[in-house]
Amino acid sequence: MINSKKWVRLFLLLLFLCMAAYMALNFYVNPLGYFTQARGEHFYYSDDFARSIKSAYVMEHKDEIEGAILGGSKAGAISTDLMEEMTGLHYYNFYVSQGNFLDYMRYTRYLVEDIGVKEITLQLSSFEFQRYDRTNLANNYHVPAILTGNPFKRVQEFASYLMTDVSTLYTEMTTRPSRQTFKTECTADGMRNWYGTLVSFAKNPDAHVRRRVQKKYKANLETLFTKTRTGSSETLFNNEEAMREIVSICKKNDVKLRVFVGASSFNEKCLFEGETYYTYLSRLVDIVGEIWDFSDYNDVNMNPYNFFDQRHYSYEVADLMVRTMFGKEQKEGFGVLLTPGTMFDYLAKRRADYLSLEKEYLQSGTVELLDMSDDSFIPWRSEWGGSEEAVRLRTEIFGGIGVPEADTEEPTDSEEGAA
Repeated sequence: MINSKKWVRLFLLLLFLCMAAYMALNFYVNPLGYFTQARGEHFYYSDDFARSIKSAYVMEHKDEIEGAILGGSKAGAISTDLMEEMTGLHYYNFYVSQGNFLDYMRYTRYLVEDIGVKEITLQLSSFEFQRYDRTNLANNYHVPAILTGNPFKRVQEFASYLMTDVSTLYTEMTTRPSRQTFKTECTADGMRNWYGTLVSFAKNPDAHVRRRVQKKYKANLETLFTKTRTGSSETLFNNEEAMREIVSICKKNDVKLRVFVGASSFNEKCLFEGETYYTYLSRLVDIVGEIWDFSDYNDVNMNPYNFFDQRHYSYEVADLMVRTMFGKEQKEGFGVLLTPGTMFDYLAKRRADYLSLEKEYLQSGTVELLDMSDDSFIPWRSEWGGSEEAVRLRTEIFGGIGVPEADTEEPTDSEEGAA
């Protein structure tokens, strides 16, 4: 007969084995993508956990990576191959969803002091002036333990992912087999994969633009021309201090810092346009010295066919911005180099453009935009984005992609906000 002590030991042993089996299952299924690097994989299914995955990747490849692209999800379209062509440095795209200045400061320090990059290209999204820290927005925006340099925290983080909740694990086990491989992200270059959107656009450009880029256009016009957009003074101050720290880190370590404000569709202007944003932009220019700006009322931004959705520009617009900054290409009116000496004239023109569009809106109830027949449209390429290395890996691992169904789902709130 088994005595009480043996029952307790047996119970503890069974409990231990169950926990070990559950952790092993989590590692195998990898529901949050955290173990991508540990398992020697190149792809993960959710860019929500890119902070941890990319931080581990660049550490593992620190001897190869010489330059990095920082930014929110907009920056995911910037080609690492093109940056390498322009700079002669091996670049990595370190975009993260829901970018913010606190993240940019943290990752600048990590990339400069721990990875040893020689150059950082920071892409800012205009509406970021309204938020400084997104850490508490959701668990996936936490600071990766690898950034802390604390081995205990790294073990703690690893263990926490091994114990991912049952609901998440079950959902991933039952839905992942049905997913298309073209929706995965590739760690080889860090770029965002928009292939499903390319297919959707190719099948019916007008329907795609109407559904994804011009969503809530009438309501957004009313917001743009009738409501004031502001940011808290504390947020603005924190953003400015973070930008000063980024500049300081780069200067101290002799790292080239290139800053630009990304292209912004006209339907996105309702989120930020106004005097508070202009003041914020002026202060950033004072801190950095010069910043390229692509967010104004230029023809590229006034053509919704140049955008993946309301908040994200196409690969081709990304390429054009890079070539513009390096003096290799120029499209009239697209891209202005802002300096303390040019800000007054720039803002005067931007205000005048706003008032002209406001007048059109008040007279007609809308603002007519450009389309694919206009010279401002930059034709999309048909293949999915990514560096040559990422495309090679996809072909090697998945044997090609075939022709997936068009992306017909409405963007979620997180997708809309992940700029």
